Amino acid sequence: MDLAIFKRFSDKVKSGKEFTDERGPSERFTVRVDARSSVVGRVCAVVSVVVVLGGCGPATLDVSSIEALEQSLFDLRERMTPQELARFDEALDYLVGGVTVSSREPDRDQVGSALDLHRPLAGRTAEGIVAEARFRRIREVRSAVIYLESGRDATEAARRDLAAFEFGAARVFKRHRQFLEWPVIEMRVFNGTGHTVYLVHFRAALLSPDDEDPWLLEEFDHVVFGAMEPGSSDVWRIEPRQRDWIRLIDPHPDLMFSIEPMRLEALGGNVLVSSDWGEIEAHRLAIYRHTLQTIRSSDSLALDSPPVAVVPPLALHSTSIVDDTGETAALIPENQENNLQ
Repeated sequence: MDLAIFKRFSDKVKSGKEFTDERGPSERFTVRVDARSSVVGRVCAVVSVVVVLGGCGPATLDVSSIEALEQSLFDLRERMTPQELARFDEALDYLVGGVTVSSREPDRDQVGSALDLHRPLAGRTAEGIVAEARFRRIREVRSAVIYLESGRDATEAARRDLAAFEFGAARVFKRHRQFLEWPVIEMRVFNGTGHTVYLVHFRAALLSPDDEDPWLLEEFDHVVFGAMEPGSSDVWRIEPRQRDWIRLIDPHPDLMFSIEPMRLEALGGNVLVSSDWGEIEAHRLAIYRHTLQTIRSSDSLALDSPPVAVVPPLALHSTSIVDDTGETAALIPENQENNLQ
């Protein structure tokens, strides 16, 4: 209280009346005085002060209508710094995709879709939305890492056996096929296994450092006439089906050439050893781990780095909401998003 209010308050105390002071739209003092009781001849005033503060809470997302959603998004963004705005927009882009939020949208289906996608975030602050996006993105990338690691571990013994069948020096040259120049892949192989091999299924790939999928990939089944005995070696020349292999004659410095066996067969098609894990999967795992580290060590969700979400997470059938501190709430079953407050 300032001095003027305190003087008016003192006068009311003496008269035993109620005192109210309006300080503006956001603050009001109400004082009720009871001067009927006394202790040792002194009047004891029982005072209760109520302060009503309005408009001081954080802005939250309102999905009660498309107009409310549009306005609440504006309110959330209004006081953000450029850095906060970038984080918030990245979080929304990840969670709901590029859905249009506009009260002027004539397509009612579009309006309904926008409300449905944002509904699991109803009542969330900007910080809560960013926390939810980080939780989901980290879970998405970490799940992909765990999946690849389990595939690697499950085929470890098979990969050791396949590695014994060695693909040594390999190169690509070209030969004329009618009026075209066509690539030929030449490789030196050595059978270091303890088996006689009649067929080798192998694959060749061109890998880009930042892409999880090969720039070029082709698989081959090479029948070994006369078989390859343990300890024997040979030079193979194979024409690929894709003419793009001719690029390896003058290779791009950013592309890595990979060639590796994936299955060995004995006489009669009996599989000696086989694996679904190889250099392509190892390359993908390294990229996913780097993405996970980037997210954990920065404010970014690394949406441009693999793995890339095909469908916005909130478009899926179940949602998992975290609070503003990043703590995980329970999974919310389908059609129960309205219970989120």
